[in-house]
Amino acid sequence: MVGPNPLAASVEMLSLRWRGVAALLPSAGVAQERSRSPLLRRLTASHATPNEGTATPVPKEVYGSIRQVKTSPQKLNLVAKLIRRRSIAEALAQLQFCEKKAARFVLNTLLDTQRRAVAVHGVDPLNLHIVESFVGKATYLKRIRYHGKGMSGEMHKYYSHYFLKLREGPPPKKPEHKDKPHLRTRWLVEAGPRSIAGSL
Repeated sequence: MVGPNPLAASVEMLSLRWRGVAALLPSAGVAQERSRSPLLRRLTASHATPNEGTATPVPKEVYGSIRQVKTSPQKLNLVAKLIRRRSIAEALAQLQFCEKKAARFVLNTLLDTQRRAVAVHGVDPLNLHIVESFVGKATYLKRIRYHGKGMSGEMHKYYSHYFLKLREGPPPKKPEHKDKPHLRTRWLVEAGPRSIAGSL
């Protein structure tokens, strides 16, 4: 007489376990948790829906630009980098007291973008900061430059594009400068005496 095959019995038990038959398992919740692989548990935890109270709101962003500005990109960039990574109150103060011609183009673009941010997103007009402020090259015109003795040359009249990006919230804090006294001491030792030979 042939007895039961232990291999077939174990395969049948495994198949029943993976199908989720709770009647053959001591505790269904613990068995299902143990049957999961660690990778599956990590994926399930990572894709879990967070609570609404702990979810951080995404700050609003508004873009602004002005095209074909009658100034060179180099001159406009001097003003564009003046307000980069500043709050909108600081940027307006810098532009209102800036004596450069390109400052009025940047100021008008900043005010238009601020008004659009308030109208579209309903944010606080002073709770904004400048994330991006950069310049691009535009077209240029070729003109004649007159020289002496009947000769002439060529000159270019440049135009520029200006782009701006505002984001809701305060500007990011600047990293603090960390003083390194050991480097200063080492430099003084390596530099040696700072006296001139033969001086009084």
